[in-house]
Amino acid sequence: VVVSVDPGHCREPGGSYSAVVAWGVVGNDYYLIDAARGHFNTRGLCDAIKAVARRAKAGTILIEETGFGREAIPRLKPHFEVVAITQPTQSKVDRALKHVDLFKNGHVYVPRFSAHVEPLIEELVRIGHAPSSDLADATTQFLSWHRQHPKPKIVAPKVRALGVVLSKAQARALSPIEPSRAGAVA
Repeated sequence: VVVSVDPGHCREPGGSYSAVVAWGVVGNDYYLIDAARGHFNTRGLCDAIKAVARRAKAGTILIEETGFGREAIPRLKPHFEVVAITQPTQSKVDRALKHVDLFKNGHVYVPRFSAHVEPLIEELVRIGHAPSSDLADATTQFLSWHRQHPKPKIVAPKVRALGVVLSKAQARALSPIEPSRAGAVA
């Protein structure tokens, strides 16, 4: 499980959101596990990242070195493996287009019950033209990073026997995840 963060630049309503998304990877499939989005200051952003990371049992945190991310990175390093991502040079549309194949081939799944499903789909479909794109940016940041580093450091207990779920938290994180109505986010 990897948490990807697109930090905002303003904590006031009307400013850019900070988005925190936790993605699990099973084989060639990507599962949205948890998310948070809001207008945070540095402390609020760190709290949101820690909460999502702990709920999702994340091993790695990707965070863009922009906005509140610059201040959050050193605060998170004592607690998590943090990968600082430089600000992208490509447009949001170009970054998203690199991953269309994953969506078209049904490799991206989101839980129906998540409050962030509709905003994420809206942002991905209207990338570059939606009122905000923070969840989409955090998602494409994760997909780009994972495709370059498909075997991130595993920071989780080893399974003792095949098919055994280690904790109730892991079971809750995995069991409700279902494909969307179309089988994947379109």
